Amino acid sequence: MKRLMAMFAWCVLVCTSATAEKSPCATAGDNNAFLGVHTIRLWTGDAPQAQGKACIDIPTLTIFDPQEGHGNGSAVVVLPGGAYVGLAANLEGRQVADWFTARGFHAFVLSYRLSSNGYLLPVPLLDARRALQTVRARARDYAINPNRIVIIGFSAGGHLAANRDEPCGPAWDDGFHRETEQDGQDQRREQRQADRQDARRDVGKAP
Repeated sequence: MKRLMAMFAWCVLVCTSATAEKSPCATAGDNNAFLGVHTIRLWTGDAPQAQGKACIDIPTLTIFDPQEGHGNGSAVVVLPGGAYVGLAANLEGRQVADWFTARGFHAFVLSYRLSSNGYLLPVPLLDARRALQTVRARARDYAINPNRIVIIGFSAGGHLAANRDEPCGPAWDDGFHRETEQDGQDQRREQRQADRQDARRDVGKAP
């Protein structure tokens, strides 16, 4: 009987450990690249106001690529909801990303820091702003038109999307915002010039 109970306790311990390893947040890496999905950190080092180095302390972007040869130059940043206590990463993250990528978009699903883990506003808002800045900064890398980047959010994610332009205060400014905004303006200017040149060529070809 004691041996049976010991085996039962060992099984419970193993099962509990296995469950704990199934992290509820995204981890940076390229292990799903063959599926056209990979995850990056928003900051190469510790994020501002980070309270630790666990998964819950590291905001990330999971990137979903459109089918090869079907990209339309557009991108969407997806902010799942969850009342700031969790993230509906499947229903309001992956499924939304799949819908957009099927239509030629690059989709970037944000795993932002949560109030339930000690991150009150404006920290999640800072993550949302950083996500947009990151997509703008890497527009060329993903063949994205910087004039065609949109954001969509659900529940708490919708709240962040609606307030993404609210100032977070000077303590949150690491210079990245200014750099990416300037780079984004340059890219948008170049894209507008290219669009005008294409339009002139089309006019010249008209019968």
